[in-house]
Amino acid sequence: MMAVEQLYGFVCSGLIAPFSFLVSLLLYAVTGSAMVISIASKLSPCGSWTTFRRWLGSMTQDPIQLPDGDLSIAFDNDQIVQKQYEVKAGGKPRVSVLTSVCYAVMGKQGLQEKFNLAPSQWMKYSVAVQNIDVRKMLHHKIFNQSKLFDGFQIVRKELKRLTQQALEEVVTEQFVERGTVIEDDIDKRVKEIKKAKDVKMCPVCDTEMKKTARKCPNEQCRANFKESIERLTGKESIGTMLIRQPKKNTKMKAYIVSLTESGEEAYVEETNDNRGVSSCCGEEAYVEETNDNRGVSSCCGEEAYVEETNDNRGVSSCSGEEAYVEETNDNRGVSSCCGEEAYVEETNDNRGVSSCSHLKSGHSGNPVNVSCAEPIFVNPNSHKTVIEVLQAIGKAGNISRTEVENIVGRRYWMKVTMDGLPYMIARNVVRSSFHCIVCDDILTGSDKYTTHVHNTHPFCPLPKPLLEFGWVVLSPGKLHIEMNMVRNFFDANWNVFMSELAFEMGFTSEKAQLYAKSGKDHHIAWQLLNVAVQGNIRELLVPYVRACLMEKQSISVNDFIKFADEAVDPNYTYAFEQTFRYAGAILVYRMGVRLNRADIISAASLVFSPFWSRSKDSKYQLLDLFNRADRAMMPEELSSFLDENESVSVTGNLYSGEDMDARLEEINKASKHWSTGAMFADEWIRTFRNLDNLTKLRKKMEVILKMDAHTGSTGSNPSRLRKEEEVTAWRIQLRKQNYLMTPEKEKPHVSLNGSKLDENLVNFTATCEVNREVVLKEVVLSGGTKAGVRHALNPVYVTDDDRKKGESVENKTKAQLTVLIDTAVQKIQDGDTRFEYLNCWKVIKKARKEKIIEFLKEIEEILVVEAAEQISNLNHVNEQDVVSELL
Repeated sequence: MMAVEQLYGFVCSGLIAPFSFLVSLLLYAVTGSAMVISIASKLSPCGSWTTFRRWLGSMTQDPIQLPDGDLSIAFDNDQIVQKQYEVKAGGKPRVSVLTSVCYAVMGKQGLQEKFNLAPSQWMKYSVAVQNIDVRKMLHHKIFNQSKLFDGFQIVRKELKRLTQQALEEVVTEQFVERGTVIEDDIDKRVKEIKKAKDVKMCPVCDTEMKKTARKCPNEQCRANFKESIERLTGKESIGTMLIRQPKKNTKMKAYIVSLTESGEEAYVEETNDNRGVSSCCGEEAYVEETNDNRGVSSCCGEEAYVEETNDNRGVSSCSGEEAYVEETNDNRGVSSCCGEEAYVEETNDNRGVSSCSHLKSGHSGNPVNVSCAEPIFVNPNSHKTVIEVLQAIGKAGNISRTEVENIVGRRYWMKVTMDGLPYMIARNVVRSSFHCIVCDDILTGSDKYTTHVHNTHPFCPLPKPLLEFGWVVLSPGKLHIEMNMVRNFFDANWNVFMSELAFEMGFTSEKAQLYAKSGKDHHIAWQLLNVAVQGNIRELLVPYVRACLMEKQSISVNDFIKFADEAVDPNYTYAFEQTFRYAGAILVYRMGVRLNRADIISAASLVFSPFWSRSKDSKYQLLDLFNRADRAMMPEELSSFLDENESVSVTGNLYSGEDMDARLEEINKASKHWSTGAMFADEWIRTFRNLDNLTKLRKKMEVILKMDAHTGSTGSNPSRLRKEEEVTAWRIQLRKQNYLMTPEKEKPHVSLNGSKLDENLVNFTATCEVNREVVLKEVVLSGGTKAGVRHALNPVYVTDDDRKKGESVENKTKAQLTVLIDTAVQKIQDGDTRFEYLNCWKVIKKARKEKIIEFLKEIEEILVVEAAEQISNLNHVNEQDVVSELL
């Protein structure tokens, strides 16, 4: 086709051929470069850059109309800052800010036409504030013991699958060294690293030589170390130039790390009974069938029992691992190994994710179309702008605040998904914005509404307050929840072990460390989390496995959990809790979103819930609690609808669901493919109104050209997320410090680099749960404010420096200082002095924070003087008693 169009182009120089034009469209969508279009126009009849821009400008301007059916809406802010290539006096870069909106039809059941499902009819927080019985009922629904137990069981079941695979790997890694000591390859690597500080190996003959030696001490070799290394790795590089690794020179022997003491390599050979036998240290490691139907892993003469699972599946024995094929709901064979599936699920970003096909999916199998709606040109980061966004969505969705009969297409509620900050602002907007039915004004607060009616409409009877946004079913975006889960986990454990992990993964500079800690790139953060979980679990298992091998006891995941619970080393117990509970909950949370399983999502978020309460200022603590309170209040019919639509699958894949905020991120990314700098409002409107069609054109061309949309190559090659090399490197770092190897010994709680940690850090979960309970009772259910309960919250400090900084007077708020001064003044013993300072306090209370701090320190000095006088008087009385006894 291209050849035919080229021939026509030779005849007619002004020809714009359709296929060539579509190719230029694809080029621009990928590169966003005008130069690429200009180059393409010289090589094919696709039209010039001017023609291309004119075509984009002539696209349809028809407004987007929301379709019929039960809709789910999501909005998020988007912005582009225009690049400046010149310095101008008073010049500021043009910033284009807007709120993008997307929607999806979740069904045709007509649920949004039922007025009784509108939040204005069931969201009764004011009733809970006034009625203690209602508060108790809601508290029981949100955090009752049976729900907690069920949540833990769901999460623990999935984590056991992950641990089972790690357990069998750890068992097969162990071998006996010097007759009695059990070691593995990690120990060997650690010894080699320590040995490498003083000794290096000749790259030709593997002879040990001093670190400072230039030539091999072997008389038969005498190779120059530097020259040999250069011949093995390629020519000498210039400066920091990177060179490709050359093909291995077969004439020169490369250095091979020995896996065994004798220098023999581990291998797998075929035996007469068709079992794979892994040889290590001259001993055979195999799995044999026993009378009690349990696989027995034998290594160096020691038996390690791996218990059979409860699903009675056929087990093919190979190095202690199960291999079976399981039939799933979509009639696909899934190869599984040790309870973990051995296939990689292809995602939109062309990377493998952990499989969850052993669970039933909540998706119907039909693709859900997520489309963009009209953009709104405000940034939803304030009370005023959030009102504008919700008003625009309500108008587009044909929302009615009151029940109206015989009107087709009228909606009384819609699910609206958003980020954490807009969610908290929207909560206040929904609960405090009232609509005046006389003049259509919006009043914030019931008091202002009453005053407005009396002053503006004095002759009208006071109507019942009508919520302006009583139709909004608030839903926090699950992608943003997951991102903040990871960021909070990194922040809490950064000084414990995550900083060392990031350093080992290449984030070595100060800025690189800050970048990794921030979790700004969620893909990088997710990989770091996976490496931490896989490495930590395996290192936590090693002491347990070796103890069982030494005592010839059976090995199972349940026994390992008991073993971890009985550990006394604070480093071990803390790492186990953070890895097995909180990091594991994050992994299971994503699994629930992928599967559209409300029970798994709720269980994982419930297990992780205390983590949000580790600090006094976490907005996701209130977000989590309010979201749970909403679910406890809403009618069963509405709750079931939300459970069935926790996530959407745009491809129809049963295991690739994502929430609406994740789809909106993709839409925002796609919109920037067609942008040129910081666009004006009309350009944004035109782009969003035609984005669906432009995306279809691009996908059609990718199919025709057989191109992968993300890698630019034909076909796809998804990679696993197991990161074996990275996990091994992380395990070596943990093992070098002997950090998790002695769970039976009481030791100081320190970080991986040896820094002392706060003594209360081991009570992490208990402290967080107390904080969560205070906020739930006093803020969510009783209508209080977060500032009003800050004094009752105990933040979790990681290091001693964190505690000193957090408890210093300079870091306290004016409200906290007021409480301290009120208490301190009452402790003054002298009545006249106390009266004087109470009067001074009435004046200073309105002063700046610095003045209040000075006043507090002055009172503390008085209390110290009074305490010293009391001690002096007490000592004087004791001296008189002694003298009296002597006389």
